[in-house]
Amino acid sequence: MYPRHMDYASDLIQHYESLWGRMCRRLFMTAGPIQDLPDGYQVGEFFDDKKQLWIYATINAADNRSGLEFHLIAPIADEQHVQTLSVLAYYGLTTAPLGVGHTLNLGEGWLADSVCDHLLLSLPYLYGKNLEHFNHHEINIQCLWVLPITRSERAFKAKHGLEALESKFEEQGIEFADPNRVSVV
Repeated sequence: MYPRHMDYASDLIQHYESLWGRMCRRLFMTAGPIQDLPDGYQVGEFFDDKKQLWIYATINAADNRSGLEFHLIAPIADEQHVQTLSVLAYYGLTTAPLGVGHTLNLGEGWLADSVCDHLLLSLPYLYGKNLEHFNHHEINIQCLWVLPITRSERAFKAKHGLEALESKFEEQGIEFADPNRVSVV
């Protein structure tokens, strides 16, 4: 397990709350291989009043392989986001180390009828470096944005690179939290 002090979870929650406001509730996985996730693993649900968006963020996902926590921005409150983030955390801990630019195939839309069926790990551009870097007792944790993307966007990234895909997102001004948004490629 990643070496951390007992106050890691509460300090991480404070880090999140400094950007998003007070946490609405703590959510826990109730099925699946929860024993393979780090002790105390949970997902915090937040509502950003300024942007009118729901944010789901892992708490205690970081371990010695990854040093990563993840967050997903959504248009609606839905406990399905807990499963999405937990699958990602599980994959990163048990299958392959993850980092910026990695993608994961969900096999289905991230929300009902969504064409976005892949996840892209990105820097948290919407909230910046204040969110990205969390230092806790000399342990550096990186908080990455989990951005739902389409299969064609994932193929474009594989062929042209992450920067090219992010440029397309910026050029077209995507509504990243819209599960029914049109692909940029």
